[in-house]
Amino acid sequence: MTDEEIEAALTDVPGIGPWTARGFLLVALDRPDVFLSGDLALRHTIQREHGFDHLPTDQELVELSDRWRPYRSLAVSYLFASSYGGQPPV
Repeated sequence: MTDEEIEAALTDVPGIGPWTARGFLLVALDRPDVFLSGDLALRHTIQREHGFDHLPTDQELVELSDRWRPYRSLAVSYLFASSYGGQPPV
């Protein structure tokens, strides 16, 4: 199944939204091009790392993350690691 098909199937389940579905694609299925745009911690990290004076909007995240295709999952991993002093979250 494609990422989109999996996300659609998962979000049909009550209680599972896009953030959970994309997290599943990223962590459980190890898909290479997943971006967690709805993750607040990721937004704060991008704000800090890219010098935004505000929390990035959805459109700003799309424009920024499009540059990382087709390896957005790797970018997300590096951004999360930077939030934990270079250590992966536990």
